[in-house]
Amino acid sequence: EQSSCELSAPIALRCVGVLRWDATGWPRASAVYQWIARAAVLLAGCIFSATAFRPSGWSDADVSRTCSGDTATACWPAAGFLSQLPLLIGAALVLVFYGPRRQQRRLESTLALMRSVYLDHATGGWRAGQYNDRVNAVAFFLLWCCIIVAVACGDLLQGLGGVSIACHTWSVAILSAIVLCVGYDVVLACRSLILMVDSFGCEIVGSLDLHHVTHAWNLRQAVLQKAAVDIEVCLVVLCIILALLMPLLVIDLTLSGGLGQGAVPLIPGLFLIGSILRTILVASMVSQTCERVPALINAIPFGPREQEERRFAVEYVKNSASGFHVFGDTKLTAGAVIQVTYIWCVVVVGVLTFGMAL
Repeated sequence: EQSSCELSAPIALRCVGVLRWDATGWPRASAVYQWIARAAVLLAGCIFSATAFRPSGWSDADVSRTCSGDTATACWPAAGFLSQLPLLIGAALVLVFYGPRRQQRRLESTLALMRSVYLDHATGGWRAGQYNDRVNAVAFFLLWCCIIVAVACGDLLQGLGGVSIACHTWSVAILSAIVLCVGYDVVLACRSLILMVDSFGCEIVGSLDLHHVTHAWNLRQAVLQKAAVDIEVCLVVLCIILALLMPLLVIDLTLSGGLGQGAVPLIPGLFLIGSILRTILVASMVSQTCERVPALINAIPFGPREQEERRFAVEYVKNSASGFHVFGDTKLTAGAVIQVTYIWCVVVVGVLTFGMAL
């Protein structure tokens, strides 16, 4: 049965303060927790910015030193700071956009609906859906732990003191938690949409009835449009983080002197690039699944008397242009994601190569 805990999704975004806990009997406590979590994010951003320009080799006793006189040449961004800067930008964008309670309610309702759809249509039933959801949650948690460990090891190799390592690691942990929680909920929502479209094909194959195809497809198309509108901001924020990560990671690698111990602080950026790319590709699979539905309808043997209805159903589904759309008209596909990523990588490498040659 559906428990109140399952219906209180998205739990991840509630834990990091992006959304408010659904506490009917404790509204004030829920609001206080959200503001405390957001204050922790603001503090993490301040600490992250304050520790960014501490030169390598400084100890905690050197915190009072300023960038003046003989130490002015030492005040460069710490290794890995530029590649970690998109975390601060992404977390700030998420909190700013979902600051109004109205936007929070829209996202809450959509993600709760997607979780219910995911558990209902998961292969193997409700318990199998819960198991797969927990596996995804564990995978994102392990990725978060790897990012924290990589940041701590990078600071340790730079010779920073214990307090500096703790502050910087804590700030990156808070900021990366928001980004990963957004990615986790986007992946869950997109997988729910894929399962919903697959269930449409299973219903047609099981019933061999074309009379209710348009109605059933209209219902799924409405859910697709609602989900895309409500989570498109999360996906756009992830795309902004990815677009900033690629050039800044290359710049960080250049400033750190290439591969070696100086490249250890760049490992969190690589983890984030892989995670965000996976999230965007999962979202593009929604459009790819919708594009296969007309071929499925056309391949089912309905009988010679229903050829006209089959042709109408195929044309209706094809002309509906269903899929995951961003900002109304832009259809997200795997081919578009790969092409844009490739072009952006070529542009970044070309610009940086030209800049280093000057």
